[in-house]
Amino acid sequence: MTGHLFALPSDAVKVTSDDCYTPRWVFDAMGLEFDLDVAAPPGGPWHVPTKRYYTAEDDGLTSPWDGLVWCNPPYSSFEAWADRWIAHDRGVLLGYQLPQVRWTRKVFAAADAVTMTGTEFINPEGKKVRLRQPVFFAFRGVGTESAERLAFADLNYETTGWVPNRGGASPLEGFYFPQSVLAADLIVSMPKMKTHHWMGVTASLKNMYGVIPGIQYGWPKNVLHHAGIPQTVFDINASLPKTIAIVDAIECMEGDGPIMGTPKHMGLLVMGTSCTAVDATVCRLMQIDPGRIPYLQLAAGRLGTLDAARIEQRGGNVAELSRPFMLLDKPHLRGLRLVT
Repeated sequence: MTGHLFALPSDAVKVTSDDCYTPRWVFDAMGLEFDLDVAAPPGGPWHVPTKRYYTAEDDGLTSPWDGLVWCNPPYSSFEAWADRWIAHDRGVLLGYQLPQVRWTRKVFAAADAVTMTGTEFINPEGKKVRLRQPVFFAFRGVGTESAERLAFADLNYETTGWVPNRGGASPLEGFYFPQSVLAADLIVSMPKMKTHHWMGVTASLKNMYGVIPGIQYGWPKNVLHHAGIPQTVFDINASLPKTIAIVDAIECMEGDGPIMGTPKHMGLLVMGTSCTAVDATVCRLMQIDPGRIPYLQLAAGRLGTLDAARIEQRGGNVAELSRPFMLLDKPHLRGLRLVT
């Protein structure tokens, strides 16, 4: 079903595992206004921009459909809904892909465009849910523009290409990168500003582990760890196309990062055309010496500068905005603190 959380008007309709609500950003990205939501949750949709809707009480599967329809049907009876959507001339269908199932092929054949995505949904308890199967949006009778706006690449599963290791710090001869990465004119690294229990700091350069496809390297991509984290961070960034950085330093993390740390509010954004210079600035905002972070030591002078005097700063004053970030009391993290 689509929508958000709701108050059940009665006990007439039972909320089941079929209830899986689509987040608002999906509809914002599509930019469509629907005439009819044919499978809305009890109480009606919240996020779906629709003029009318059917709930289970209305039996949207057999009721008349007209205009542009949104269909996120109960997956326990998906094929019947898929057939009904195919018979209609205008609509968007949300489903999950199973290549061996016949209705997947039928839907794709009837659609004008199909977009695959890794969308997280919301269950009736308000918890985020990610389906095990790939999710698709099939578009019919509305052109392809909305599908293009919704396009999302899961870099873990894309077709890959081989790139030689242009850094040479690790023993790896090269890297498999997703085709979206290889075809990009510009890659934007958008990490959170946080501490790291091994490296001290993780920001835009370390964030590029995210372009390494799990389908090739497995999870949690231990082949990179075994080849050396600082070395592979440097090598990956040396082998990528042009990269810039936008670091979310609004709500940050200190302590046992990058997962088990504690929140720290900074209220900042840090961005620049050199990921190395951005990461050096991030370190200074955390009152950590960038020259003592192992992967920044490798990047210095080769991928960018760490020298504050050579980094053109715009906006707020780094020294005035900086605040000490707590680090774990571990031998390898001692001595990282910036001395002023």
